[in-house]
Amino acid sequence: MKWFSDSAHGWLRVPTKKLFELGIEEDISNYSYLSESGKSVYLEEDSDAGVFIDAYGRSKFYKEIDSAKTSYYDGHCHIRQYPRYYPEYVYTLVDFHGWQR
Repeated sequence: MKWFSDSAHGWLRVPTKKLFELGIEEDISNYSYLSESGKSVYLEEDSDAGVFIDAYGRSKFYKEIDSAKTSYYDGHCHIRQYPRYYPEYVYTLVDFHGWQR
């Protein structure tokens, strides 16, 4: 897990399969993005990252993320070029990567 931010917004990168393990894949909005491989999701900081943190467990999350650094980009971050998160699309990745639902 790692935070990314640019001059206007921020995202939390987490493994996409974690959303399925936690059962929150339907709770993520299309304000979040998927990596090109689909193995990582960049959760929008204002709501989707909070959904993940609540499901993952705040104390567990903050203990793990404490050592991670934030990557900051001047202007717009490359994440904005990734496809938007849509559960329907992510379900095709589940089958492709062999993740469990």
